[in-house]
Amino acid sequence: MESVSEHWGSIVCVIGVAISAIGLAWAIREARWARSAAEAAEKATEKIREEIGRNLLVVDLERAVALIHRLKLLHSTDPLGESSRAVSGAEGHDFWNHRPLSDMEPAQRERLVIA
Repeated sequence: MESVSEHWGSIVCVIGVAISAIGLAWAIREARWARSAAEAAEKATEKIREEIGRNLLVVDLERAVALIHRLKLLHSTDPLGESSRAVSGAEGHDFWNHRPLSDMEPAQRERLVIA
């Protein structure tokens, strides 16, 4: 019993170092896991940003096409409602492929109002 009581300080020191080493190993493992999780989150965020950007581009292009279509329809008639055929293709075919506003139903004309 005397040998244990004489070396009690050394034994506690060795146990403390072992516990510290285990704690350090655990902290390193958790830090690696956190870094890999952060990298995965960053990749997912970038993927979502790209997808949102593509969706916004499609929406903007759709709006631009709709606006151009509205402008073509509005441009095809003068304020008096008479058809303007200044731009035409071969054989009198309308180049823009649209009808004058006077030929449209009122509900169709209302949709042409530019918001």
